Parts: sequence; C-alpha cells; structure tokens
Amino acid sequence: MTVTEDIVAQIHQLEDQRFDAAVKGDLDTVGSLFDAELAYTHSNGVVDTREAYLQKCADGYYVYHRVDHPIDRVIVLGEDTAVVVGQMNADITGNVWSGSSRTTSPPSGRAAPPAGS
Repeated sequence: MTVTEDIVAQIHQLEDQRFDAAVKGDLDTVGSLFDAELAYTHSNGVVDTREAYLQKCADGYYVYHRVDHPIDRVIVLGEDTAVVVGQMNADITGNVWSGSSRTTSPPSGRAAPPAGS
C-alpha cells in the first residue's frame, strides 16, 4: 500500500468512527474527530462552529438514528490534509429533516462533519 492509500484508508475509518459515534450519541468521540476551527455547513446554508454543532447535538436538535455515508472520493492534499467528497443519507429527528445530502469535508488532519444533516 502507498502512503496515499494508507491515508485514504485511515480517512474511511475516521468517517466510519465519526458517524457511528453520532448515531450512538457519543459526542466526546465526535468532538475529538473535529478540528477546533471547524465550520460545519449544513445543506440549508446554516454554518455552525464546532462548539455550536456539538451543543445542538447535546440539546437534541440533531438526533441521529441511522447514517449511511458512501464516500465518492478522498483527495489527499498533504500528510495531514484531505478532502472527503461523498453523501450522507440519514434518519435524523429533532429540528431537522431526514434526507440525503452531498458532503465535502473541509481540509483538515481529522474527519470533518458532512455538509448536510
């Protein structure tokens, strides 16, 4: 396996870990996977900081019951930077809709949230 293939495999694992934690309500794990400067852009254009998004999850604004997140591609930009392009299909309750969104995770050394929820 090449270095790039190793990074892509790691990104897939981190994305799985992030969405599994979201469904389990494990916000400590979700938060640990987000960069401190995260800008979580939802499909409706609303942008949350890392802290605002995690607080909304803690308050029940977003409750994830199921997430399917096929990844179309991972673009490796360096040793600690990658962009993830894919989809998020989820069953969510709270003050949001259930549906499917295209996702692009911003460059970061860690997994970032989907562009829609």
